[in-house]
Amino acid sequence: MDSTPHPTQADARQDTVVKTLEEALSRLGQEGTASASDRHTEMATSDAQQLADLRQTQHGLYCVGCCWVLMALLFVGGVMNVLWIAGLAVLVLLEKVVPIGRLVPRLAGAALTVVGLFFLVRS
Repeated sequence: MDSTPHPTQADARQDTVVKTLEEALSRLGQEGTASASDRHTEMATSDAQQLADLRQTQHGLYCVGCCWVLMALLFVGGVMNVLWIAGLAVLVLLEKVVPIGRLVPRLAGAALTVVGLFFLVRS
């Protein structure tokens, strides 16, 4: 079993940022203080912005990946009936605010299943 840790993408990005900052600091010592300092700030800001953009993109993809069904329901429900959207919003609010929040979606799912079965049997 290999006990050496495997580098991750985060480690690679961190190494890139560290190398860039080291390069900027070495330039700062070689050239005039004002211009080198300005370049250091620009490089650090650029790297920080790229890292922030990357993390925002990753978070957005994660959100779409885990919630695409809810997003589709919100779109279809919102086009058809705003009350469905309000009901879903109340369920999400209860899930987040109520101390037994993990129980709320299970109860709602069970209740909607019973209602669905009722309509299925009735027709």
